[in-house]
Amino acid sequence: MSDNADIWLWLVMVMKPNNPRLYKILADCGYNAAKAGVVIRDGREPSLTSGEISRAKAVRLGTVREFSSFCDKAGVKIVSYES
Repeated sequence: MSDNADIWLWLVMVMKPNNPRLYKILADCGYNAAKAGVVIRDGREPSLTSGEISRAKAVRLGTVREFSSFCDKAGVKIVSYES
């Protein structure tokens, strides 16, 4: 899986699927997933909930890659919006 797909997966793990705040942050960042990830990770978005802030601190790229590897071994293909 590409680094960009890892970022998208991290965004979903932190913000949860279909979160309107994630769409707003992405729009504010020019739909650049890496920029949105930094804004969320650094807690610079005032609309983040306490749960989102906690998950942004707790979910590490290694966790994302472990999950991705598990999916690969199970035959599940993860495709990002930019794949």
